Amino acid sequence: AIFGENLFGVRIVSALSSGLSVVLAYWLAARMWNDPRKSFASALLFMSFAFIAGQAGYANLDPQFTLWSNLTLVGFWCAVHRSGRARLGAWTLIGLACGIGFMTKGFLAWALPVMITLPYMLWQRRLGELLRYGPLAVLIAIVVSLPWVLSVHVEEPDFWRFFFWHEHVRRFAGADAQHAEPWWFYLPLLVVSCLPWAALLPVTFRQAWQRRRRPDIGFLLLWLLVPAAGLIGLGVLLWLQLQQPVYVHEPLNLLLAIIVLIGWCASNALQGLRPMKFWAAPALGSWLLVALLPAALPYDVVHNKTPDQFVLAHQAQLAASTHLLSNDLGAASALAWRLNRTDVSFFNTWNELDYGLGYPDVTGREVTLKGIDEWMTQARREGQVGVVMRGRSDEELRELELLPKDAERYDEGNLIILIYGKSAP
Repeated sequence: AIFGENLFGVRIVSALSSGLSVVLAYWLAARMWNDPRKSFASALLFMSFAFIAGQAGYANLDPQFTLWSNLTLVGFWCAVHRSGRARLGAWTLIGLACGIGFMTKGFLAWALPVMITLPYMLWQRRLGELLRYGPLAVLIAIVVSLPWVLSVHVEEPDFWRFFFWHEHVRRFAGADAQHAEPWWFYLPLLVVSCLPWAALLPVTFRQAWQRRRRPDIGFLLLWLLVPAAGLIGLGVLLWLQLQQPVYVHEPLNLLLAIIVLIGWCASNALQGLRPMKFWAAPALGSWLLVALLPAALPYDVVHNKTPDQFVLAHQAQLAASTHLLSNDLGAASALAWRLNRTDVSFFNTWNELDYGLGYPDVTGREVTLKGIDEWMTQARREGQVGVVMRGRSDEELRELELLPKDAERYDEGNLIILIYGKSAP
């Protein structure tokens, strides 16, 4: 690993991907409008969306997938506005981005461009151009991804069936779908993801539909809602702290949370009072949120969301264990990463691991409620047992109650580490 096995090394790819997406937003706006102010505003709004800025510091594949999707659409815009070799280069870029996007997060990288380019070219009556040059992009995408596709198939012939049906179809349409919500469920998420600029959405949609160039009055009225939302959030925080303390003996964290909310309110209020002079002020509130929120979170939330830090604090004791067990996938992942081990067993929780755990070489990694006593007895005969449990829901607390009571126990939020010594033969 270039940066080593640490949190910075895990998160740097997300940050770089988000930064490159910001560059693409600036570049595309510059080519569309040839107005430096609009280009700067486009990049500023994109990089200050709370959802985008938050994902930039989080270890996940979404920023990388967003980058390749953005590059695909930028390439398409270039393709329909260029001719000759430049147009061929643009279609090649589309294929390259689709291929890498597919290797990042699957078939969605191919579906999204089709969903956008096909209606656009039909509307522009340029379907023939799409049929002539589109196959070039498809060919490039296949050439880019085919070596990886074949190498995966050689190692695991059944993977692509599972990947398509389970990760793309059943995830949304199966009986136990992970994303079973109807389409309209995601509409509020669109608004939330656009904070702190969400109040501009109605005006933006109206302007795009009606091509109005002077939304000043609507702009001012809508921006009254954002400072109000910040004030409501501040009031809710103070009420919760008085009624049922969220921060327990954490005055600095509470102070930072108040600073974040006050900064959010102040930056949006400035924009509302002097919209032409302080139009970019909400971006400061968004960046303040991203910068201070991790330090402002209550310890209980931090410990629950970052189980690897809890595992790290007791790494030596857990590493000495012959067997490892967890009832939480996140905690199990933290165990595997921090201890560099792949033999963690799963107690009454497998969910997305159903497919992998069905293979013969991992038989015995699933521990059921009825089988926990037998598994624990056998494991303790062979050596020390390390257990990381999450005890939040009623089901998780019931799982915890089924474990032996003679463990060395450590608690942090709703996470519990249990160390069981080797039993007598």
